[in-house]
Amino acid sequence: MTRLLIGFLFVALSCAVYGEIQPTHSFEPIQQIEHPTIPFPHCPNKASYSSLHTPKGVLDYYKKTGKYPTLPPPTTLILCYNEAMVQYLVQKYRHQSCDGCFSEVIYLLDYPGVALACFGIGAPTNAMKIDTAIEWGVKQFISIGTACTIQRGLSLGDLIVCDRAIRDEGISHHYLPYAKYAFASRDLTGKIISVLKGMNKSFHVGTSLTSDAFYKIGKEEVKYFQRDGVLCAEMEAAAEFAVVSLHEEIKIAAIFTLMSDSYANLEWERPVFDKEKKKEAFDFLLTVALHTALGTVKE
Repeated sequence: MTRLLIGFLFVALSCAVYGEIQPTHSFEPIQQIEHPTIPFPHCPNKASYSSLHTPKGVLDYYKKTGKYPTLPPPTTLILCYNEAMVQYLVQKYRHQSCDGCFSEVIYLLDYPGVALACFGIGAPTNAMKIDTAIEWGVKQFISIGTACTIQRGLSLGDLIVCDRAIRDEGISHHYLPYAKYAFASRDLTGKIISVLKGMNKSFHVGTSLTSDAFYKIGKEEVKYFQRDGVLCAEMEAAAEFAVVSLHEEIKIAAIFTLMSDSYANLEWERPVFDKEKKKEAFDFLLTVALHTALGTVKE
């Protein structure tokens, strides 16, 4: 009896100190503490503070050191995360590379105000580059790439228009207070949808999971997000949406093709696909992005 009383007291004290522990969608043994008790970032209210190191400061430094671009910023920057695909794509267009600190940016000369860039994979670098590109003068971003399948019922090659992303990476929490989602720009996302409808293409609109943890997507997590209606997973969207959300006049949208790993069957499945099919998929994504940027396809 004494041990039982001690046990009850321990539970009561734990709840008082740490808050009530909630199950995650009823599957065990995973449990989670409500998010307000999670100390991340470790500096409270960090997102509300001004920064010592800013994009403007960096670009001012580049002006002094001769690394500021001599070419003007594009109005629309199309982001791709596969360098080999970028090099394949640009060979099909008249193009010119930028110089200075934006040497990754490639202007598509037959599409005024539009450029393509690969800044690598992952949230940190892309968030930093987008933040700097906004200061440079870029007005909108269109993200194209591949994503991993999470939801059952989707097929290899399906198109996903990502209207929001779950913030399971770290970067977005340094820009915004805690919330589950970061959102794409509604109007630019609507333009992508209009382009796809005008091209008579089928597609899905919905949520992506953005995660930094390449090797830490487990069976329980996949089941959790399947029940939550998540369609796919990638490594950049939530961070990019978060950065852009701080600038009311700047827009961002994202379209993915499911031509990567799949976790839909609760195991890692690596599809075998023809390289030409992958090139065709990226050709199409770039075509959609270009029509979206210039508004050249109507329903």
